Amino acid sequence: MNKHSSNKAIATICLAFALTAACSVPIDESGAAQEPERANARSGLEIAQTECASCHAIGPTGASSHPEALEFRRFSRFYPIEDLAEALAEGIYIGHPDMPVFRFEPDDVDALIDYIQSIQEPIEL
Repeated sequence: MNKHSSNKAIATICLAFALTAACSVPIDESGAAQEPERANARSGLEIAQTECASCHAIGPTGASSHPEALEFRRFSRFYPIEDLAEALAEGIYIGHPDMPVFRFEPDDVDALIDYIQSIQEPIEL
């Protein structure tokens, strides 16, 4: 193998590695790469829109449509967010009195937790 062939082989291997790595990074609608945590939070937002938004304000602003449904952005004032994971996986039986029981798959729990954490209001002392 001559020097030119060796350099070409190395370049091909590097290109293959770069393409493989690029394929593992989620891409948003604009074509921009997302960090995995951000992609997971986006999945959590989609779940919240489907399962929770009819009662709860799920975004960084706005009031909940149900008067007894806590806004997602305020959860950390009342609960350690990580502690919600078990309840989401086993079934939430608390909340506002007419809240249906929800039970989520582990990946969905992780996504919801990531999303909820991403929108928490700072707690003012």
